[in-house]
Amino acid sequence: MIEERLYGYLSGYAGLIALVADRIYPLVAPQDVEKPYCVYMQVSNTRIHSHSGYSGLQRPRMQVSGIAETYPEAKAVADQVTAALEAWPGADNVKAAFFQNETDLYEEETGLFIVSVDFFIWHG
Repeated sequence: MIEERLYGYLSGYAGLIALVADRIYPLVAPQDVEKPYCVYMQVSNTRIHSHSGYSGLQRPRMQVSGIAETYPEAKAVADQVTAALEAWPGADNVKAAFFQNETDLYEEETGLFIVSVDFFIWHG
């Protein structure tokens, strides 16, 4: 599963470890987790086909969000995620990783800042 590979890769990326340690979670973080942290999810997935059928390649759109008590912290986490994913091709059978979008959010109920980055990850 690409989610497991994504977690494994991000949890070993030094620039990200310096900011979030091992606080990288699928979909939702545990309640009262230390900040900053990351959550990741698959937004969509496409199986790549040729004239002879399924090629064995997929191109999911993955979103990773840096979540922190300040905007600069959330931005720094997202910047490290971007650096990590741009360096990922060639490892874990990842063919390419294309930056697609970045979104800045503020969650009033929790007072947390969120910076989300979306990447298309081509993998086999």
